[in-house]
Amino acid sequence: GVKTVTANTGATTTVNANISTLETQTYSGALVIDENVVLSSTGAGALGNITFASTVKATASETLTVNTAGTTRFNGVVGGTLVESPATLTTDAVGSTEITAGNIYAANQNYNDDVILFANTTLDALININLQISEGLLEGLNRPG
Repeated sequence: GVKTVTANTGATTTVNANISTLETQTYSGALVIDENVVLSSTGAGALGNITFASTVKATASETLTVNTAGTTRFNGVVGGTLVESPATLTTDAVGSTEITAGNIYAANQNYNDDVILFANTTLDALININLQISEGLLEGLNRPG
């Protein structure tokens, strides 16, 4: 399988299929999901991190699922308007989700792992108001290195 995926800063990456890696995925520029997608890593700990360093948007309310035993890290705004926000944003039960900056806009948000907030954050479910955090909601004191 594919070991890692790295999308460069300054470029917009459009994803229209599932992506599975043995280790990390890093999206340094804006990410646009153009289909319902699952991004997954079989790596554990830091080797399984999936990082969104910039914005994440949908083209027509697609769904985004992130599965990893590492950390799912959102460093930028997810969604925004109703059309460019994922219809559903889901993380799996292992690992953790870190929100380090910005707001998350998705009609349905299902965080099945610990969610750690490193900034003032709005989790906005837009119209359906379906927000589920299955594990803990924690405040991070310092952003991990």
